Amino acid sequence: MKKIILGLVILSSVVVRANDNTPVSEKVRQSFEKEFAKASNVNWNAKEKNVFQATFSYNNTQVEAYFDAEGNLLSTARLITEHQLPVMIIKELTKDYADYKIRRAEECNSNNTTYYVVTVYNDQETVSLKCFSNGDAQRVGRIKNKI
Repeated sequence: MKKIILGLVILSSVVVRANDNTPVSEKVRQSFEKEFAKASNVNWNAKEKNVFQATFSYNNTQVEAYFDAEGNLLSTARLITEHQLPVMIIKELTKDYADYKIRRAEECNSNNTTYYVVTVYNDQETVSLKCFSNGDAQRVGRIKNKI
């Protein structure tokens, strides 16, 4: 009886692994689990050749992490509120985009550098900005809104 139960457990784990359509290697999975041991609700996507995105919850925050095929962590991003933006960014947005509202803010980390992607909008357009803690900002996208 014990052999039958053990056999069913092994078979079911093989079937679950075979039906797992996650596009990542075991090396990438292990790296992810090492970096984000307490992550939950993990979803994987292949973004580019040899770049994999994990979207998950971590400490009650929605996070994205990008890994290469070797399991190296390339970058992370998490949604934040406008109140969590550095003061110098808020100051510059208030000055340069006074007639805009903030739609979305993300804190990103890549190559030991933290930057923020902020999307602002008004009636005419939506603008995406790459911002740095010192208040410097680069426009990285602009879309005219349909009226």
